[in-house]
Amino acid sequence: MDVINPLFNNLNINFKVENLPWARLKVEIEQNNFDCYFSLGKFDYRETYLDYTDVPMHVTKVAIFYHKSADKPGTNFSDKVVGIHRGINLYRDIPEKYGIYESRLHKLPSNDVLFEMLALQRLDVVVTSNDVGEYILQKQHSQLDVEKLVIDGYQLPVYLAFRKGVVDINSVNKELIKVINSK
Repeated sequence: MDVINPLFNNLNINFKVENLPWARLKVEIEQNNFDCYFSLGKFDYRETYLDYTDVPMHVTKVAIFYHKSADKPGTNFSDKVVGIHRGINLYRDIPEKYGIYESRLHKLPSNDVLFEMLALQRLDVVVTSNDVGEYILQKQHSQLDVEKLVIDGYQLPVYLAFRKGVVDINSVNKELIKVINSK
């Protein structure tokens, strides 16, 4: 929002933010029900419907959040019940490297639900965006005694994307660079 607010203000675009679950977001993109989406990974199938900015809004890093305890897992979570946001894909060697096994993995549509289940100790571990996890912990679960491990090598640039033809994407790119450089 630190980028969106000044960007849209400078472009004289009025907007309302609606937080959507990933499953619904995928449907909405194809149905063209929204004019703008953020923060999205740039994938070929989405470029059929969307114009992306040239510059990413930020680079998403994925982290593993877990309760601080006497039996610290280090980097092996094989005996833990793991919740992961459905929008997060564990690539390459990540599951094996961190002992995250499908049989103990629960894919959920909401980060809020993941951290609520962590607070209730129905999950031992949450895997999600580092920034989103930090935000939810700060705003909703500041009492949780949680550690995190940022997954090495996993970085996904995410972009601002508009429904095709809604804006002049070149103007947005120019203004976006100005806003980012002013931060």
